[in-house]
Amino acid sequence: MHYLKTEAIILSKKIRGEFGVVINFYTPGHGKLEGVVSGAKKISSKLNAHCEPLSLSELMLARGVSAWRVAGAVTLQNFEPVNKSFEQIFAAQYLAQLTNSLLDKEQPEKQIYFLLKKTLELLAKQVKTEKVLLLVAAYLLKLVAMLGYQPNLKTCLRCQKNLPAQKNILELLAGGFYCPTCVKLDKKVSYKRVNPAVIKVWRVLLQDDLEKALRLHLSLTQVRTIFSLITEFSQIHSQKSINFLWL
Repeated sequence: MHYLKTEAIILSKKIRGEFGVVINFYTPGHGKLEGVVSGAKKISSKLNAHCEPLSLSELMLARGVSAWRVAGAVTLQNFEPVNKSFEQIFAAQYLAQLTNSLLDKEQPEKQIYFLLKKTLELLAKQVKTEKVLLLVAAYLLKLVAMLGYQPNLKTCLRCQKNLPAQKNILELLAGGFYCPTCVKLDKKVSYKRVNPAVIKVWRVLLQDDLEKALRLHLSLTQVRTIFSLITEFSQIHSQKSINFLWL
């Protein structure tokens, strides 16, 4: 029997049978995995408390015929928000659901693992609603870029010139922007006119670290607008539903 000991961020947990549960978790070396925790619903079970969603645990896994079995678990860190506000709790759950939805099993990517871990750590410390939502927006944009859907934020999709400091045209399906001159030449483009400040924010969220993103001074209305665009872009290119109902 093959054994594996690994750190893992628990993404989801669901009941299986009378006493067992199945957990989905993300690991730095093996990507997203699924494991069966036998007897977890029994009162005497010591594993159940260490397999809760939004926790970082050290798991001992045993490879069965068709699935991994969780043979041991120890909680290393709990990402539960400090203030336990509705926004923080909902956003943390959304990050776990988003990761679980967008990532395929056994496709390891250390960058994604550490991005998720850092985002959850920072999220637990936020108290302002706009900072919570901005952090989620940064995670989503970075995640879809790592999955191969990085938007072009520098040059016009048509003429390839640097985007001018005026309202440019976001073409979600093409994954970038048209300058005002080029969009007039293509009447078939379905576009959204975007303020240059929005493009600058996208660049910060995509290219800079999360701490710098949190230093942006934006109103909740501005953050909601930016997040809605990022969500729409991500849904189109990932072809998966990632609605954020809290908005």
